[in-house]
Amino acid sequence: IQGVVINSSNQPQTVPTMQRSLEDHAGQEMRRWVFEPPVRQLAPGERANFKTEVRPVPTGAARVTVAFLLASP
Repeated sequence: IQGVVINSSNQPQTVPTMQRSLEDHAGQEMRRWVFEPPVRQLAPGERANFKTEVRPVPTGAARVTVAFLLASP
């Protein structure tokens, strides 16, 4: 699974820890894992590629969701 994190703001931004989850066709979560972003800070307009793997891919996996885990205040 790979993607791009983009800072579309005009201020430097901290990139939080990321979470991926695999879901089946019914939307049931099959597997979830947390991973660190490729960089901790992005300047305005900057982007960073990320990649993570899950093996073996569970039978019936139909959807991947990526989310940022924001720290509690």
